[in-house]
Amino acid sequence: LRVPYLHWLLLGFATLGLVGAAAQRWGRDAVPAQSWLVLGVVVLELTLIPLTRLWPAAWGGIWTLDAAAWATLGPVIAAIAMLTLPKRGRAEGVEAGPVFEA
Repeated sequence: LRVPYLHWLLLGFATLGLVGAAAQRWGRDAVPAQSWLVLGVVVLELTLIPLTRLWPAAWGGIWTLDAAAWATLGPVIAAIAMLTLPKRGRAEGVEAGPVFEA
């Protein structure tokens, strides 16, 4: 259960938490492809369950590794889209301001 735990902790909570905080701070439109990232992470997390002992061995097979490998592309493609798509939420010439206000 180490691999799914680390993915649930780091990818599920930390990454999605940071993306959610950015969307709350700068507006949802300023973080393009956020819903695609959430979907990609959820699919990836679900494909890790057959790799654990929680999944019956009779239902396993080589498809479990293939599914997990292909599912890794979802968050990567969404992250690339988030970095390359134009941000629509901010007005031109307006700074986002400090993240931590005193």
